[in-house]
Order: sequence, then C-alpha cells, then structure tokens
Amino acid sequence: MKISEIVNRDVITVTRATNLRELLKIFSKFHSFPIIPVLDKNGNFLGVVTLEGIIEQFSPISTQLGKFFKYAMDGHSKIRELFELDIPTDAGTLFLADDLMTKKVITISQDKDIFDAERIMEQNRVDVLPVLHGKKFVGLISKFDIILGILRQKGII
Repeated sequence: MKISEIVNRDVITVTRATNLRELLKIFSKFHSFPIIPVLDKNGNFLGVVTLEGIIEQFSPISTQLGKFFKYAMDGHSKIRELFELDIPTDAGTLFLADDLMTKKVITISQDKDIFDAERIMEQNRVDVLPVLHGKKFVGLISKFDIILGILRQKGII
C-alpha cells in the first residue's frame, strides 16, 4: 500500500509569517502535541513548528544540551525555566514561524510504501512524518494512519 493512499491531507499549515500568538491558538486546538508544517506561498515544505521548538526559543539552555547535561539542571525542567523567565508580552507578535520552525525534518515521499514510513518512524523515534511530492507538501502520515489503512484494506473499517 502506498503512502498516497492513506496520507492525511486535511492538515493545518502555516506560513513563515505566522506569529507565535497565532501558532499557540492552533496548538490549543489539539489534544496531543502536533507538528505544524510551514509552507511557502507555492505549497513547498519549509519545516515544522513543534511545541518543543517554541519552548527552545525561550530556554537559556538548549534542549540538545539539556539532554546531555541533565545532572547540571539540578531538577529544573524546561517548563519551570519557562515559568521563571521574564518574557515580554509582545513576544506573541514578534516571534514568527520562520524563527521557531525546525528546518531539518525527516520527510517521506508519497510514492513510498507504508512499511517504509513505519521503518523510518521506528528508526527515528517519531510518530508522524510530513509527506511530500517533490518539494510540495501533500500531508502527514502517522502510525495511526498506517494502522487505519491496514484495517481498512482488511475490511474491518
């Protein structure tokens, strides 16, 4: 089964100019922590905004360094650091998706097989992948989409 058969095309996307306040409104509509694809005006994929990426902008110690130096954090979490920071109220309009997005993102072509997607997700410890056709964003595929596709093919749903 090809990814193009089960890709979720109904995905909220943003542009580089979407500000932090708008991004947080989008995040608040989800029950989990999604990735929000960032596209240019032609629908080309540029990167993703994640909740971790937003927190990273305000953290004095980068997430990557924090993973290596957990003992140096002395029990402080990123959430606690964020709470203790003096963040100006205009940060909601000053920070844009372009500032917050992760550009190095593992993606997959819509022409690949679903088992390729599952393997890539397992190898990289991610639950969702942006699906592309060339540079164009097509949608997202998650482990749940793969399971639904298989069950649909077997006539269960």
